[in-house]
Amino acid sequence: RIQARLTDTPGTAPMFVLEPDNVSRSGARNSTGHRMWVPCESACVMLRWDHSVSGVPLWLSCLGQQKGMRSSFELYFSGVRYPMNTLRLQLVPESAMVLRDVVVEARSFLANSMQMFDRCSQTNVAALLYSRIEKALSDMMGFLSESPEWRKTGNLVRKLDALHFAWRATSERQVLVREMRYVDLTFQLLEEMVRHAPTLSDHIDFEARFSMKGDDEKDKNSGDIVSETGVVISIPALMARCLKLVVRLWVFCFLGSREEELHFYKRGWMHRIDALNGHGIGASDVYVALVTDNPTLVRTVTDDTLMRFIDFIRVLGPLDTWPYFLKAVCAPSGRAVSTRQQDVCCLMVFAGHRATPERKRLAEKHKEELLIAFCLDDPLGMALGPALSRSVEPSSCMASRMLSDGVYDVGISWSCKDKWAVGQGGLYHSPVALKVPQLSNKSSKDKRQWVSLSQVTWVLQPERCCQPATGMSWEEFQRERSGKSEGGQNYRMVGGIRSRDAANPYSNSHVDQLLMLAKYALAQLRLVAVLAKERQKDC
Repeated sequence: RIQARLTDTPGTAPMFVLEPDNVSRSGARNSTGHRMWVPCESACVMLRWDHSVSGVPLWLSCLGQQKGMRSSFELYFSGVRYPMNTLRLQLVPESAMVLRDVVVEARSFLANSMQMFDRCSQTNVAALLYSRIEKALSDMMGFLSESPEWRKTGNLVRKLDALHFAWRATSERQVLVREMRYVDLTFQLLEEMVRHAPTLSDHIDFEARFSMKGDDEKDKNSGDIVSETGVVISIPALMARCLKLVVRLWVFCFLGSREEELHFYKRGWMHRIDALNGHGIGASDVYVALVTDNPTLVRTVTDDTLMRFIDFIRVLGPLDTWPYFLKAVCAPSGRAVSTRQQDVCCLMVFAGHRATPERKRLAEKHKEELLIAFCLDDPLGMALGPALSRSVEPSSCMASRMLSDGVYDVGISWSCKDKWAVGQGGLYHSPVALKVPQLSNKSSKDKRQWVSLSQVTWVLQPERCCQPATGMSWEEFQRERSGKSEGGQNYRMVGGIRSRDAANPYSNSHVDQLLMLAKYALAQLRLVAVLAKERQKDC
């Protein structure tokens, strides 16, 4: 038995021979009694090494033992020729070679583009560099998601924004980008862009985005260039978009594959993505998607990460990403994790009787400032009538008040201020700022501002719910708002996804603000359902 080792000492070049094997049929046994596992339909060979020192032939062999801490197997050269060590020559079909060539071309193109970073101080070079990176990343996202918009040609073809590609991927293409080390290159690209992007704070840092300034209030002359067609290109905005694209690309590299998700964790990329949370480039969505259906990765989430995501609600605003992350931690793949349920419940709702006074105050503060309160309001319609069976007492039935009083409206309330700003107290804008009518039948002792849930959540299905909630159709509502302070924006939704950048949901638009609050309320209800899942104590 001789193990092969790499050496840098010059010597006689060894000669390896591909020796055809005499496998005749699958499962047969040779003269030594060993079973031949290689199907006879495949072309089989053995790697023979004519050792110059010993003078005897050696064959490449494997006993199935793992090499070190990795999953690869240990190979060695043996003087006994075992048919079980036969190598199968597999012909790769032309379709698979085309996919491999696409990844090789994309990796080469991206690697060559990264060599231009040293000259990106020149405005023209920077515009060319980030334009090439944007096209390369968008093309790879279309390749992984099998988007129908991928590499379509023609002037009449409507190009869909890569940030709005449907979240789907095939395992075959994910394996290719991993084996060709394309994902490794994207993390190197991120480091280069961050290192050469000192002016990105105006476009991706939340401190600037939360100021709610419009594009006309920014300095458009900083880092801008006019293209040959007369279009003004903002270099910082283009750099910020490339950062969002490279982060969103990672979703398609692991989506739906447990093996790829674990690969991200083993390479340390999961912690790298966690470090990018809160910088306005969509890293939180990627991080939530990474741990949502993977109990193994959920167990690696620390208490500091949980507290940081809870603080994001106060620091970054009521994005539904934060409750969905807590939901994923409590019940990955639909299975409740009691320890995580207890951790989230103690941090958000009730710290426990044995908790320290500081933890109790913190949990009470989170409950008052970061959660939406729900209550029953007056009945909306007619009563459903008496019970059909006279032998049953109506008061003993579940939901007996619906029989006697009718369906009740649901009121919601949240911590707010007249002039809301992120990080300065309050969950979101007040009902007055959102132009939502308040409920007037609350007691004078209740200082909170209550509104009907329907006045907020109708934006989730505007075509169906706009008429009952606002008294006008969705088309009429859009026409009325387009002539006011909405800036003439169209709120039409394409495929359930808004036409604007999904990684930057903050807007002065009335509908966008309602949509943000409605999604947060829905995410909170789903989080509460998960907290009580399989835990009667939490109920």
